[in-house]
Amino acid sequence: MWRAGVFRVSSNRQSRAPTSASRYKATKLYKNEADISLAARAFATSCVVLTCDRKPGPLRDAYEQGGSVIYLNDFATSGLSLRDYIEKTMVASNGQI
Repeated sequence: MWRAGVFRVSSNRQSRAPTSASRYKATKLYKNEADISLAARAFATSCVVLTCDRKPGPLRDAYEQGGSVIYLNDFATSGLSLRDYIEKTMVASNGQI
């Protein structure tokens, strides 16, 4: 069973509203906009976020707060199928799928 929750941004992060100057020209997204969206989905009942990005930010915050975020850095060496790797990681992190 997946867990649902509320995504809380750490208090030490900036929370000011983005300006039009902070948008990336190529994607037209604000800084971390995609990561914030994915981090929020990590708390949805039927969602799992797969990433190789361990840097500090919204995805790591969601992982630390119990969101369904799976890091794929060790997947290649695990010898498991992607499905088995996800199931194994979810069971290890919260005791159930």
